[in-house]
Amino acid sequence: LLNLRTGASMSLLLAGNPSESLVISQFINSKVALKRKADSDLHQLIITFLLGKGYLETEQTTKAIASFDKAAKFILPNIPGPPEKRCSEETSSQNTEDINKPCLSLSVYSRLRSRIYFEKSKVFIKTGDMTSYKQCIEAAVSLNPGNFILETYKQHLQESGKEIDEQKIQLWKENNLENEIFPLDMSNFNITQIAIKFIAEENF
Repeated sequence: LLNLRTGASMSLLLAGNPSESLVISQFINSKVALKRKADSDLHQLIITFLLGKGYLETEQTTKAIASFDKAAKFILPNIPGPPEKRCSEETSSQNTEDINKPCLSLSVYSRLRSRIYFEKSKVFIKTGDMTSYKQCIEAAVSLNPGNFILETYKQHLQESGKEIDEQKIQLWKENNLENEIFPLDMSNFNITQIAIKFIAEENF
């Protein structure tokens, strides 16, 4: 039931109905008691991200920032064992089951953090806080300089009459982890897989 509600909230958001999506996300967030353990972190991330998007699209900027900040806390790995074993080759291999584990690859974590910064930058555009906007959009691009986030950054620079620092962008690309193909098993519906993929890779 939790997965169905999460899927419904995300579908409504993608369909351009943020108010309806927000109602479901708020219900999940307030009524469903997820156990505080490592394998619940990804679902907590999804719910708080959907809340942030709903608040953003309905002009509730203060609540949007609070939700995105909360979502960011669930991106960090949270599994037992020494740090060098937390994201081993075994736990971040290209199996569809691995996307449900809290120990995602560093590349995926970078893209998720990038998306949070990107969404926060959109909030600051709405509030007129251009200093915070610049900090967030540059943080987003530095973590994931190869998709729609980079294009948004370049477009903003052009509209502001500022030069694009290609050298800085190239440095970000060189320091960034190589993007991997996101595993999805479409024969086995899994809302966690689909939601994380959309948050990390899709512009919505």
